[in-house]
Amino acid sequence: MDLCTHGSPSEEAARRLARMLTSDSPRLAVSGGSALTVLPLLRVLMGPAHAALRLTYADERAVPFESDQSNAGATRTFVSGVRDELRLYRDGESLEQAQVRASRAFDERFGGLDAVLLGLGADGHIASHFTGVDVEPTDVPVQLVRDSPKPPRERLTLSMDVLAATEAVIFATGEGKRAAIEAALGGGTTLPTARLKRCTIVTDLAI
Repeated sequence: MDLCTHGSPSEEAARRLARMLTSDSPRLAVSGGSALTVLPLLRVLMGPAHAALRLTYADERAVPFESDQSNAGATRTFVSGVRDELRLYRDGESLEQAQVRASRAFDERFGGLDAVLLGLGADGHIASHFTGVDVEPTDVPVQLVRDSPKPPRERLTLSMDVLAATEAVIFATGEGKRAAIEAALGGGTTLPTARLKRCTIVTDLAI
């Protein structure tokens, strides 16, 4: 795991992602929260290549699209004009229905990822993988979270196998993330970040 301290972390994270998304039809997964501030800059950097992008989500909360907690809802401007968007959750689905549909679509339309943009929770979580909280074991790419320690409780998340196979940019800014960044860099084996093989944390903190 690498660390990049930058005065403009959103710009640096966007530049790094743009360099990863250079295939004819690049595949990107994004998480929610403050990491979404990177996306408008990434769209500018990608230029016309943005139209070829295949986009999905590192995790989604089981909430309506219009909810302010919906990752998909928060990306609606960035999604406009991309080649393909795969939502992990759609309004009215049960978790099980969403998992089956999204897993099948991920295998058929994506088959893997070129890059993933993640946030880092103050507690060290990435996507909807929380320290000490097991998602339901499965060999499909989308997993269920029924009792998240952060609301809302019900979520879907890309599996750690999918995330671990992908080059990741973690966007983590602000003093409240210092302890989580230091723990991740320290290589704590109980943290979800320990599973990421190729990962850079981009921050505005001097660590």
